[in-house]
Amino acid sequence: MWTAREHSDLRRMVAMGCTRRQIAMHLGLSVQQVAARMQYTGIKMPKRRPVPCGDERIDSIRQRAFDLNMSMTEFDRSLGYTRRFSNCFKGKQMSLSSIGRAVVALGGKLQIEWED
Repeated sequence: MWTAREHSDLRRMVAMGCTRRQIAMHLGLSVQQVAARMQYTGIKMPKRRPVPCGDERIDSIRQRAFDLNMSMTEFDRSLGYTRRFSNCFKGKQMSLSSIGRAVVALGGKLQIEWED
């Protein structure tokens, strides 16, 4: 049984952005108990900002999608990809056509700048 205080602490900690593990440690429960209570009561974890992958173009695209309230999975699906932007990591190469499609889908434009 969950007490009103535990439920209140759960809601407050989720709103603060704490992980399920941190919440479980604070309440003295297991992670599975916390996850089950969140599912039962409809409490959802807030979306986290995308982790930078080191490529300025891709980081900018991922940040723009986040600002438009899209998860990386939703963004990939909207472009017809399976895991192109959601599975980015440092050093991974991405084709210019994929970047171009993403920029257009997010309402931007791709521009080349020459250094003289």
